Amino acid sequence: MFQQLNQLVQEQLAAVGIKLKLEPVAQSEWYDRLVKRTTNMSPNRWTQRPDPDGLLYILFHSTGFAKTPGYKNEKVDKLLEEGRNVYDQAARKKIYDELQEIIAKDIPMFSLFYSVEYGALRDSVQGFAWIPDQIPRFRDLWKRGR
Repeated sequence: MFQQLNQLVQEQLAAVGIKLKLEPVAQSEWYDRLVKRTTNMSPNRWTQRPDPDGLLYILFHSTGFAKTPGYKNEKVDKLLEEGRNVYDQAARKKIYDELQEIIAKDIPMFSLFYSVEYGALRDSVQGFAWIPDQIPRFRDLWKRGR
């Protein structure tokens, strides 16, 4: 699937005069290359979080552990730190709305698509809860005997 997606992006960029060199990499290597910034296009799959701090801080704060694009914006850092420490929902919304505006203008990274997740369980599997961030948790999962 990613090969087809990459070729499609390559064709679309070529149509507007941007040359994209595709270099297939082993799945075990691509994230390391992204972290070291030796590549600039990858099949990342960041999932949404119920709280915006859960993803925005790690991706866009200058000290975030997953800031693979190397993005740094002092105003974004300040707002992310402020958003972490404000508990009033209306005030937090204003902060994250402003963050969204800045990040959308700066475009340090963008997603080509968000996938849809599907899951199926047997009737004997109990305790599973589907959480909106699409990260399965198995701590409370158990199987009912026959």
